[in-house]
Amino acid sequence: MPLYMKQNGGPAVEAAWADSFLLLGRQLAKHQTDPQSQVILVVTVPLRDYAAWLIGVGWRLSKRREYASISASSFKLLRPGNLIALATGNRVRCGIFHGWDENKKRINIDGIHLSIDSVLYANIRENGIGSTGYRDIPRPASILAGTWLEGSWIAANAEVDHDVAIVGVKRSLLAESETLIGLAPDSMNALGDILTVPESTSATSWCATIVPSTDGGRSDLDAGASLVILDGTSAARWLRTVESQFIVCVVDRSQDHESFDESVLRIRAGGVPLENGFLDWTPPPGIEVLGFEVPL
Repeated sequence: MPLYMKQNGGPAVEAAWADSFLLLGRQLAKHQTDPQSQVILVVTVPLRDYAAWLIGVGWRLSKRREYASISASSFKLLRPGNLIALATGNRVRCGIFHGWDENKKRINIDGIHLSIDSVLYANIRENGIGSTGYRDIPRPASILAGTWLEGSWIAANAEVDHDVAIVGVKRSLLAESETLIGLAPDSMNALGDILTVPESTSATSWCATIVPSTDGGRSDLDAGASLVILDGTSAARWLRTVESQFIVCVVDRSQDHESFDESVLRIRAGGVPLENGFLDWTPPPGIEVLGFEVPL
């Protein structure tokens, strides 16, 4: 089945090349590795446009999460000050929890009182840091067909834990997040709606984060991310400091790789090379991949 992409109000075009990056993300999400080991992939491409997003979206489509519906008893245990995301049938509201009215069975979030009967799912972020506000839940489109997200779309839109981090030039990554993708040209979702990020203008919940590749932004990298995608050689400088289970470095041939190549070779020397087919993924023509596993 062909894959389509659409950007900036232009027509939907078939993008067979993009399917390979989606598949890479899917295969990484399914890969079982030693918890004390780290899988590192270096992917060299002619142009890295959208590659980081597509890998992250592929991971999101395959990395199953379990969501439990909310009950009134759950709110009794909450402390004021927690950041909480609530999903109703068509909207997500994210804000600070201020209290629970036991008699009226209503929750106070940023001064808005919501009936427990209207809340389908809720997630809490203990440190109280993140976006607040509300947004309508995007309509699930063809790209979700046959994935676990198809039946968990409402709950997944109330996620508040970073599972994926993309490190790179933030402005460029946010621009790419608006690109639509789908298996049918008339049924598409934005990349940023699938891999929700708090930095986008519409996201009030998140399963991913975008971290600037400047040295000053390094503290923003969430330690809980299972997959970190380093977009470009400026981001690849983080390679030696990231402790996530999976790292994918996406670099294009137009950039200077000399210092990065040396860093990769040093890390690889202490690891175990991975065969090209270890993920049951073969890079398309023009794409090169180097994979190895190192102890955490």
